[in-house]
Amino acid sequence: MKIRNASAGKDNLEKQIAYYKGKSLSQLHTIVPRWAYGDNADKIRDRGISAEQERYIICLTDVGKLIQCVDFGEVERMLLFTGELLNDGRVARILHRWEQLQYIDPPTIYITEGIDHRLVFVDGRHRTKVAYLIGSLQIPVAVEPGDMEIMKTMMPLWAI
Repeated sequence: MKIRNASAGKDNLEKQIAYYKGKSLSQLHTIVPRWAYGDNADKIRDRGISAEQERYIICLTDVGKLIQCVDFGEVERMLLFTGELLNDGRVARILHRWEQLQYIDPPTIYITEGIDHRLVFVDGRHRTKVAYLIGSLQIPVAVEPGDMEIMKTMMPLWAI
């Protein structure tokens, strides 16, 4: 059995973070997000959002409007790198995967119960902010079919 060296993994992650922090915004804008969606839906890693499960609909949305409307919790939505290892590591891994022509699952969101109907991430906050901050106009998002009708009335950002 091979034992993973945690220190080496952290060093590698820190190098990856430094590599992407060293790029200008115009250089980062050349990275094309690759989503496991549409013709590439077979590359979805989270089988819970795959079409076979019929639990989610994946549709394109205006990422700028999404950034304004969805609760990001503790994630700083307008800064790519914050100086926090957890955030910066996730951002660097996302950029690295896209730069290596790998596909990433779309973010998943839902609507909270009750009167206020807030949009909340199940997962994908960092993927969303990275796509937005490197210049994407639209991204695919997985939503439950029952939430789709409510979302359409909340904001006209869904392109189905």
